[in-house]
Amino acid sequence: MINSANSNLKKNIRVFPSANALVDTLAGNLCQTILNSFKNKKPFSLALSGGSTPKTLYRKLSEPPFRDKVDWQSVLFLWGDERQVPPDSSESNYRMVYEEWLKKLNLKENNILRIQGERNAVEEAIRYNEVLEQKLSKNSFGIPQVDTVLLGVGTDGHTASIFPGDEKSENSPPWCRVSRQPQTNQERITLTDNLINAASQIIFIACGKEKASIISKIIKKHPESKSYPASWIQPSNKNLIWYLDQEAASLL
Repeated sequence: MINSANSNLKKNIRVFPSANALVDTLAGNLCQTILNSFKNKKPFSLALSGGSTPKTLYRKLSEPPFRDKVDWQSVLFLWGDERQVPPDSSESNYRMVYEEWLKKLNLKENNILRIQGERNAVEEAIRYNEVLEQKLSKNSFGIPQVDTVLLGVGTDGHTASIFPGDEKSENSPPWCRVSRQPQTNQERITLTDNLINAASQIIFIACGKEKASIISKIIKKHPESKSYPASWIQPSNKNLIWYLDQEAASLL
């Protein structure tokens, strides 16, 4: 586990005996974060991730008691990334979240700010960049500020759809851009690390032994980790929390 020299990291790393235990705790903590935010402002903005563990989280949040803890009509739902597919595709992050959670909340249409994967990717990155500019308040540096961003980590170190070796294209908007999945060459639309790092809170979610090596390198700041996009997520406010199961945390 993390040694005493790195004890300052411990408060930002939460390890659970199973994925189900992780999801139960995260669901409660996320609801509380939203409720606390309501005391100061509305709406609360939440950027969502794809993946199997987030899918379980969304299903949990769709059920009592979590479904009834929060006024979900006062939450803006954003997406961290999306494949260039229509919203009814089995590959769509939007579809997964909608089917597992959002359709059960009877939300107004303007609460759901999906990335439109059926559009031309470059045009959609520009459009979504404008959505972020319009819908989110800005921090002191003029960057749109999401309240909470949920992220996963790939075994190659990618996060959202920011992949190793993936460089920002010229004339790309600052907060949302086009990327390509290295193996399939499929276009994606993704939030940028600059936008993510400006969030009030960032939560990484990871489960499984196959993630242990990459997570250990990122958290321990191994030199190799500099090439992993997940390591580029370093918010200036330090409010980054890792939710890991025991297998994912086994090399810390």
